[in-house]
Amino acid sequence: LEEIIINLKKNWHFIEPSQLSTVNKINQNCILLTFDDGYKSQKYFADKVLNKHSIKAIFFVITNFINCNSKDEAERFVLKNIDTSIIPKSVRFSEINNMNFNDLKELISNNHLIGSHTVNHRKLTEISDFKDLNFEIQSSKQQLESVLNYPINNFAWTYGDINSINRNIYKLIKKNYHNIFSGIRGNNFHKYASSVYFRDELSPFYSKDLVKAFLNGYSDFYYYNNRKRLMNFDKDV
Repeated sequence: LEEIIINLKKNWHFIEPSQLSTVNKINQNCILLTFDDGYKSQKYFADKVLNKHSIKAIFFVITNFINCNSKDEAERFVLKNIDTSIIPKSVRFSEINNMNFNDLKELISNNHLIGSHTVNHRKLTEISDFKDLNFEIQSSKQQLESVLNYPINNFAWTYGDINSINRNIYKLIKKNYHNIFSGIRGNNFHKYASSVYFRDELSPFYSKDLVKAFLNGYSDFYYYNNRKRLMNFDKDV
């Protein structure tokens, strides 16, 4: 992943989260890095790589994952809530661990940003009870703000696809947060909704050419209808 970042720095400008509101005024190809869930490995990557390259990111965390008090508890949480397909006793499973609130405070002290990714990583469109839905969206913000003494204005909904959000969920998120981050591919050069950001998922296993293709928008047309549908949610708020 560091090799990908070094390669991207040749042609892209890594912006800080604080520059989000002015991104359209920057006359460069811009990238903002984000990380989901709150794995300990993300903190390690921030310390060893991002800080070395003076890159700041947003870390969207699941509060009950952050609250896990042992590696065993973190493993059980991941199996139940985040990655049910992961194979127990595999190398990847053995590396599971969660950040804690002290890790989040340290990230903040290094000018990274913390955002919410719900309480339990539930798929929001599968929650029928309004109290449960509000709990997942609002309570994560409240707990993070209470412990960190820090405003939480950014939210990434779980799974990030268009089928994991609807009009009512969008309204509830926007009621509690300034910015909403999707997992729908697309650039943010010409924003039609002030609150929504599209994201391109990257993997350390992607080739340089594949990363370049994604960031140049070669697959964006596949997501045109999804982006349009999401923009329509914003018009009604």
